[in-house]
Amino acid sequence: LPLSNGQTPASVSDLRRARTRRPRSEFRGTFAELSSTLNPHMVAIFPFATPCENWTVAELQALQRKILKLRSHELNDIYGSAADPRHVDEIAVTSLWEAANAEAAG
Repeated sequence: LPLSNGQTPASVSDLRRARTRRPRSEFRGTFAELSSTLNPHMVAIFPFATPCENWTVAELQALQRKILKLRSHELNDIYGSAADPRHVDEIAVTSLWEAANAEAAG
């Protein structure tokens, strides 16, 4: 059943994964390897997705805003209580975007 905010409650497997700080081996790599490690998984799940390089910054930020609104608050709370880097602070993220956009505008 959907929650009052329209979200579906996190599944047991999602909650277990959220409490696990270290990703499974197939999802791990150095920061430099991040794209080459994760992109094949994304393409397998979303074969018709548009590659990031085909988006404008404004389009990417609009998509990120939509995703941010749809994130699971239940999982985000788990991440926050564990000081996990997957925790998303909406105010900090949007402030970062605004600062980057202002700097890019010159």
